[in-house]
Amino acid sequence: MTTETLKRRKSAKRTQMKLIDLYVPAKWLEVIDELVYYGYFRNRSEAIRTAIYVHLVDRLSGWLEGEKRRNQQHDYARSVRQKSP
Repeated sequence: MTTETLKRRKSAKRTQMKLIDLYVPAKWLEVIDELVYYGYFRNRSEAIRTAIYVHLVDRLSGWLEGEKRRNQQHDYARSVRQKSP
């Protein structure tokens, strides 16, 4: 086992990363490889982690906005009910 492999394993343990198997379309992998080749990411793993993170943040922000709107509507409906005789 090389020193680099040991460093990577220790690093993964520190950040509590888990290894997963993932099937992706070949075209996606070609795009990821190009991004790595041109220096946007250090490796495939970093590119995929970043894509997942960005997607989750985008989804979560949309979900939070929806929750905020629902709460505002609920608060408005409650205030209207309280004003009614």
